[in-house]
Amino acid sequence: KGPSAYTPRCNPRRARARRNLVLGLQAQEGYISGPEADRLRHVPLRIAKDEWRPDQSYDSYAIDAVRQRPDCSGKVGVLGFCIGGTLAWLADSRFGVDASVGYYAKGIEDYLDEVANIHCGLILHYGGSDRFIPTSIIRSVEAALVDKPNAEVFTYPGVDHGFNSNDRRAYNVEAASV
Repeated sequence: KGPSAYTPRCNPRRARARRNLVLGLQAQEGYISGPEADRLRHVPLRIAKDEWRPDQSYDSYAIDAVRQRPDCSGKVGVLGFCIGGTLAWLADSRFGVDASVGYYAKGIEDYLDEVANIHCGLILHYGGSDRFIPTSIIRSVEAALVDKPNAEVFTYPGVDHGFNSNDRRAYNVEAASV
């Protein structure tokens, strides 16, 4: 499911449901207390009047904006799923983020020539039985990263695309907990 499915501007009901799911998971894992999750479930969603949007697709404005926030240490990490996993790779190779994680990074093979620009800690996760990403592509990613000690690729045998999304049939608790 793409992020647009959960935008509060277009899908407020889905956005609330997703927010509440994440709060429940955070409480379950001990990141926040149960009472805190319950309190936050009742906070109305707010939509910014002046929503920020980048002017160009190759600008790092979003990364720069996060780095400049007073609650940011100056370091930025990027996490992406599917095509977003490839965007996490590109955030490092083109904009120098400080950490990058991609799950089942679809299309990454088109950007392996940018491996020399990968400098941050990079972790990629793939299902060994991903119906959208053949094993040959995963092997080419591993080969491209062989000289990058800061990069690691995890492949989970018998696991399909979307294994880290708890609302999919492919969800795999064991692989998702790594």
